[in-house]
Amino acid sequence: MSKRYTIEKISDIFQIPEDRFDDFLVDFKSYYNMGQPMAKLIKEVAKTGGVAVDVLPMHMVWVDDGKHDAKVIIKEQL
Repeated sequence: MSKRYTIEKISDIFQIPEDRFDDFLVDFKSYYNMGQPMAKLIKEVAKTGGVAVDVLPMHMVWVDDGKHDAKVIIKEQL
């Protein structure tokens, strides 16, 4: 099973082994490139009353599986 790392604050990246950090950066760049437009879209939809602004991602989970794929899950917190 692939190792999973939850990143909620900058210091959380220090749990990633040094030899896996370059792979993390590849995936993090993809996450950033998806997240920027998603955050802008959520803010625009929020202006219409269609969604709460607090649905912006507050953390990420990096799965060290070597696949360099990503998915974003948006869900309401109850």
